[in-house]
Amino acid sequence: MGLSGPILDAALEDLPPETFEAFPETVTALEVFHIVSTQWRMRSIPVGMGASMSKPFGLDYSACEAIVRLRGINVAPETWGHLQIIEQAIVENGDAGR
Repeated sequence: MGLSGPILDAALEDLPPETFEAFPETVTALEVFHIVSTQWRMRSIPVGMGASMSKPFGLDYSACEAIVRLRGINVAPETWGHLQIIEQAIVENGDAGR
């Protein structure tokens, strides 16, 4: 059980937006990730009593490639490598979908 609804909304309004710096060579990968961040392959994990939850195990690269191609974005091989580093960190920390 945690905070939700109006209480959480009020608390979040008082927080400053998060900022961070990125190395120039990773900016394109961050932008591409933002565009494809809904394209996760999921797996079902049992959590007991017949229930399960979905956990991400990686990006769907076919969908990602289609999205960037349809947006007219030329993604260099090193950008895909940076995207995989972002993907791995998110999968390891369980933060997909946030």
